Amino acid sequence: MTEIFLLSLLTGGLATLVSKNGGIEYILIKIKTLIKSKTSAQFGIASLVSAINLAIANNTVSFIIAGPIAKTINDEYDLDNQKTASILDIFTCITQGLLPYGAQVLMILSFTNGKINYLDLVSNTWYLVLLLIYTLLFISFKPLRLQKQ
Repeated sequence: MTEIFLLSLLTGGLATLVSKNGGIEYILIKIKTLIKSKTSAQFGIASLVSAINLAIANNTVSFIIAGPIAKTINDEYDLDNQKTASILDIFTCITQGLLPYGAQVLMILSFTNGKINYLDLVSNTWYLVLLLIYTLLFISFKPLRLQKQ
């Protein structure tokens, strides 16, 4: 518990420093140049949180750092709050589950005592692959809505 607290405290402080010095605004401006529609806004949010997770290798902290930026994009492009939160959560989990230096992967590999390697592990991550495919399809195509009777 102490390790998680210290990690959250340090990364939260780092995120605040980045924000106060204009780093969040810079990222927001760069992402907005790529966004042209609601769909590209959702892909932008997914890319943002995935990139942060690649750098930090902690899905919770990535979610916290990307949250304010995603909220700005969400409000500007009038996206559904629940979908945006789901995209943030899903892409942090997918990225974290595939990182060779992520805590989950390192822990699983340590439990095997060297009997499997990273490529063996990743080749069996069907859940993450299916989740990625389904989420990309969900963002790309508007889901059918059932009308209430």
